[in-house]
Amino acid sequence: MTKDIVDGRFCFPLSSPSRLNAIGNLFGLKSVNPDAANILEIGCGNGGNIIPLSVRHPESKFVGVEPSVEKIESAKRYAAELNLDNIQFLNETIEDFEFPPDKFDYIIAPRIYSWASESEQERIFEILRDLLSPNGIGFVAYNTLPGWASVQTLRDMMRFHGRYFDDPNEKTQEARRMLEFVSGNFTNTESPYKKVLEAEIEFLDSIPYDFVIEDYLSNINNPCYFYQFIEKANERGLTYLADSDLPSMYIGNQTQVAVETLKDIDDIVRLEQYV
Repeated sequence: MTKDIVDGRFCFPLSSPSRLNAIGNLFGLKSVNPDAANILEIGCGNGGNIIPLSVRHPESKFVGVEPSVEKIESAKRYAAELNLDNIQFLNETIEDFEFPPDKFDYIIAPRIYSWASESEQERIFEILRDLLSPNGIGFVAYNTLPGWASVQTLRDMMRFHGRYFDDPNEKTQEARRMLEFVSGNFTNTESPYKKVLEAEIEFLDSIPYDFVIEDYLSNINNPCYFYQFIEKANERGLTYLADSDLPSMYIGNQTQVAVETLKDIDDIVRLEQYV
């Protein structure tokens, strides 16, 4: 049963160096060609994201860092089966990760920030600040407010029910059943909250078990507002470039009322937080 959690793989298209390179160029940054770049993934898990990238960019060099022994061994097996020689895996925690001599043109952290302690979050910023090359791009995904505020109560329900089960797969299945139980007992089928529950159940069916454990059942899950994250980054010498989901930045995708209200804001961080 544990093997399912270790070997279930998932990639994050928004973290692709090709995508980040295109966005960098669009915003006037002469970012490094991803076909000849040094790329680091923090919290690489079982290699589900970094290994496909190393296949796509065979001339680039990749380093994946992951604290879980089981996941790092799974990643190594996967890379060995594909005969990849451009990727290295390090079984280290964020706080123990030693700075290598080379800088990285892309540093991606798709699955770690919201599930890290404050000291680990600080370390992530340090790695970005100290290891990015002059035109390097960092990608950090995290759970954002206010959206995650509505999910938080669902997480609390799942954690309450899931604590009675030890096996990770069973814990995940039972936590999902808890949402079905609550959703099924709404007498008002048009209830907005019922619709939220149904949407979350559908989402849970689309992701690997280990994601459910990390997002919904782990001890740490700290969502934050976009502007708060950027303020922390700025304080540590980092600058906001853009959202990897580029259409979300385009104010023209909002209603006409929103466009008229927000069009004169010249602070991109403030504007995006309103959106």
